[in-house]
Amino acid sequence: PFGNYYAAWRELEKMYHEGKIRAIGVSNFGPDRYLDIQHFAEVKPAVNQIECHPLWNRKPLIAFCRSHGIAVQAYAPLARGLYLNREIMQQLAEKYVRTEAQIGLRYLVQQGISVIPKSTQPDRIFANADVFDFELSEADMALIDTMDEQLRSASIPDDLL
Repeated sequence: PFGNYYAAWRELEKMYHEGKIRAIGVSNFGPDRYLDIQHFAEVKPAVNQIECHPLWNRKPLIAFCRSHGIAVQAYAPLARGLYLNREIMQQLAEKYVRTEAQIGLRYLVQQGISVIPKSTQPDRIFANADVFDFELSEADMALIDTMDEQLRSASIPDDLL
């Protein structure tokens, strides 16, 4: 029902068994697709790369991944800038003396989600990496949770999710 990704997975498993790669993973797999591949796979996916950010926090999918021992990696963690000017993010940026992007990235990192923010500007690249020396309060994490609109910023067709 999800297309023919089985051959690709077998090739990844082959490289894994040959020691060419240390881990293999999936992208945009929901519970149904994961359970489908789990029955087929010899090697369990180590990571599920998904769009995840304050405007689409993916709590149910993240809980599912964790319950199956799958790490979560967020692509488009800045939602292509769509949450950077939101009032909540501006208030928190001021409170923590950080940028809105740093607040959003810290929100994910603090949940144990690895992030891959994109930027071509050196100052932003350095700022995006500077999120490990502060911690958001539990109340502020919950406040960011309220921003969830299930907003997809990446152009991934529905049949691939």
